[in-house]
Amino acid sequence: MKAQNIALKSAKRLGLIIGLNLALCSPGIGGTGENPQPNYLANSRVQEPLPNPGTQINISRNVVWAKVKRERLLLDVFRPETDGFYPIVVNIHGGGWSLGSKELDEGLCRYIAGRGYTVFNINYRLAPVHKFPDQVNDGIGAVMWAKDHAEQYRGNPNRVTVMGDSAGGNLSAMVAFAYDNPSFSPTYVSAKGYDGSVDAAVLIYGVYDMTKYDTLKNPLLIYFYYYLGGPQRFFPERYIKASPVNYLDRKDYPAILIIAAEKDMFYKASVDFRDALEAKGVPYDFYTAENGRHGFISLSFSKPARKTFVVINDFLDRRLKGKN
Repeated sequence: MKAQNIALKSAKRLGLIIGLNLALCSPGIGGTGENPQPNYLANSRVQEPLPNPGTQINISRNVVWAKVKRERLLLDVFRPETDGFYPIVVNIHGGGWSLGSKELDEGLCRYIAGRGYTVFNINYRLAPVHKFPDQVNDGIGAVMWAKDHAEQYRGNPNRVTVMGDSAGGNLSAMVAFAYDNPSFSPTYVSAKGYDGSVDAAVLIYGVYDMTKYDTLKNPLLIYFYYYLGGPQRFFPERYIKASPVNYLDRKDYPAILIIAAEKDMFYKASVDFRDALEAKGVPYDFYTAENGRHGFISLSFSKPARKTFVVINDFLDRRLKGKN
């Protein structure tokens, strides 16, 4: 009964985040795009003004990037309307590997695109129908697809970032550190010889050591079970292989930005991953969103989200555009 109550409360919270984001905020940030929406919260106290509106953006909706059996995987592309070729960002949404869609992160994607990036905002296969490692394979494959189709969307395949929040943060870290691990088979294989490597990764309140969270103290435990098939005692290898912390023994590392939420139940997961990177001598940037809770990045009208948008853009500018 206790586990059922935890699952119910967790599902309600995720549903609230999805509903608020789709109803209120996402389309109005970072450029007008093809279908500008009214800014419902313009006079709200939670509204944090953006420093500048950014350039107008072009949006391509529901592009099929892969077909797996009868399932089509879609993505949206956000890019500046101005001429030029721009660094690429591949965004992976959150939702406990089981819920949500690309629309959750539209506010963030619009904001980044409006500041000179081509953003591929992807859907991927969801648990419990699809279990690990399908989601990792989709993340790696989406990076390859973005590189193959970069010219079509005015992107630069030699300047690529993977970005994601919550479950998407975990998957983004897997792409960043395990893209070439033989345990994974990308859903899409490049026709132009590109691999799934990235130059930078933005990891937003993810979980990076899955073995630490098979406990009833974890309010989202049911989603770990959906993703990995059940408790750790039955599937220990899956918990190990799904943990980005176990792939840090590399010679090459992308630039890393870890974003933690001050009031997140998984705050320690970000701190622990930061410490693991430091122990390996891997450079990183670390930012804590003041008053942020788990899922805040999708509430793109909120102060924690808007301040974090600026932090992410500054990181990308430094790492992909060489700005100081």
